[in-house]
This record gives sequence, C-alpha cells and structure tokens, in this order.
Amino acid sequence: MTTAGAGGATETPLMQQYRDIKARYPQTILFFRMGDFYEMFEDDAKLAARELGLTLTSRNNGGAAEVPLAGVPVKAATDYLRRLIGKGRAGRRSQAGQGDRAARGRRDRHARDRAQR
Repeated sequence: MTTAGAGGATETPLMQQYRDIKARYPQTILFFRMGDFYEMFEDDAKLAARELGLTLTSRNNGGAAEVPLAGVPVKAATDYLRRLIGKGRAGRRSQAGQGDRAARGRRDRHARDRAQR
C-alpha cells in the first residue's frame, strides 16, 4: 500500500511513518531502525554521510523518486550517535513499526523513541 507524499509522489507506509516522526523532531538526525540497521533518509542521510563518513546510497520509495539513504548497524549506532553529538548535532533513535502493530501502536512507538544529545 502506498499513499501520496510531498509533491504528489507515492510513498510507502514506512516512509510515511519516517516522515511523521521526523516532523516531530526536525532538528535531529533520525536513526530509524529497520531490522539490524538504523537508516537515515533524505537530508539526514546526506548530513550523516558527510559528517560520519558513511556511504550515501538511495532506495526506491514505492515507485516514487529515489530517496537518499545512509545506514549503520544497530550494534554501532551508539558510537555514531556519540560522534554526531561531538560535532554539535542531535540524534534520535526510533523503530519502524511492523505489520498491524504499526497501524494501532503509533503512540507506543513514539513513546519508545530515545533522544540523544
């Protein structure tokens, strides 16, 4: 299932969730957990790639334009967050919802977000 995003582009529920959380914390770099990785998208990915020396790649967003992407393994995320903080940046961890839980547990996921600064 996809929905219309910015500029009428189609986006996946995952990207919709990412953008909802990012809108709440626009001044932080959002580490969005997807499986064994924390991924950053769009401007966060570009900034993280530049500041942390990560590889900038992209993902296809459900048939829409390519979305910039950078990621780090879950086990290394704390070290990367510390490096960002050392550079005067703020980071936040959040976990992607899974299945029906994403639809009914949005508030619960936000409650699990952890700010780092």
